[in-house]
Amino acid sequence: MSAALQAAIYESHQKLGRLGASYAVWLEPPPVWEVVPAPELLTTSRMTNFFERAIADWTDNPKDEDIRAAASRFMRRFNLSVAAPTYLALAHGVAWELTLERISIVMRPDLPLGSVIDLRGLTTYVSPERPATWPVEGTPVATLDELRDKALRPLFGDVHVRSFEKVLGHVHVSPRLLWSTAAENVDYYYDNATAILPEGEERSRYAADRERLLFGETLPGIEGETPFKDLLGWDDFRSDPLLPRLLQVRKVCCVNYVVPGRKPPYCRTCGLITPEQRHEQWRQYMTAPQTATSVPWPPLG
Repeated sequence: MSAALQAAIYESHQKLGRLGASYAVWLEPPPVWEVVPAPELLTTSRMTNFFERAIADWTDNPKDEDIRAAASRFMRRFNLSVAAPTYLALAHGVAWELTLERISIVMRPDLPLGSVIDLRGLTTYVSPERPATWPVEGTPVATLDELRDKALRPLFGDVHVRSFEKVLGHVHVSPRLLWSTAAENVDYYYDNATAILPEGEERSRYAADRERLLFGETLPGIEGETPFKDLLGWDDFRSDPLLPRLLQVRKVCCVNYVVPGRKPPYCRTCGLITPEQRHEQWRQYMTAPQTATSVPWPPLG
């Protein structure tokens, strides 16, 4: 079952192009990369080193750069690495209560790019409202809302909250910056899926989950109003055939532009540059070679 499930996870993520390759999900540590348990990676003694590594490709002196930018870039990759297993499984009708202790981060080589999840002893949840497409047997819940809650409550209430608390205890950044990164990654992941998949049931599942996460009034695991509210705006470049959908704009800057060696200094989603500049950067992104960090799939068993 482990080998069959790993193969299904791999096949599902491969459909998502560069994003699927960049944020691969393993059930056992891949032998060719450094793998660090998420709680260990977020200890004060290790964070500064990992933050500096995150900007090493932009500067020869990462120790001298603004630690806020280093932390921000690191968390963009960390955040999607810990979230991708939940988003991917949920789209395929599977929910696991993955807490921070059950996730390890794959460093490829200096950025968090992918994860290893520990399913030992975990209950697998399924629902007739979204039949599982992976080879799993699970405890049924009646509705899709319940299935989402099983998956998303630990992701946001445990993984996100605890990760953000660790970073905020080490670096002086705004909590809204970190939640903006989480919202950005929701849209980045799901928009990529809906853009690359053909019309049909699988694409519809991703689209429905994106709608629930980005535009719902609440977020599972978080008390009160969703922390995603008013963090993203939208550019409309649909007159350009390359850009047929509304595209996100961050309202809270990621501060990566302060690292002198970053080229270009601003992201294509940055609210500090003009729509015309964002349009040009999106065009460059869409026409660039489809590259991703990938490794040979390790044998299991």
